[in-house]
Amino acid sequence: MRIDELLVDGSRFAARCRLSSDHRKLGHLDIDFFLFGEVAEDSRVRRVDQLGRTLKTAS
Repeated sequence: MRIDELLVDGSRFAARCRLSSDHRKLGHLDIDFFLFGEVAEDSRVRRVDQLGRTLKTAS
């Protein structure tokens, strides 16, 4: 997994990430996903929303 971009504004954050993996049946997968969330005052993650899409697959 690679984090391409990370933005932080106070307790809120957003990240653009890519996951690359080799699946034994599907072949190579690249998945692009976006995380949006909020961190509590004690530094624990309070909330996360995630969107994702498969960019390409190759056998």
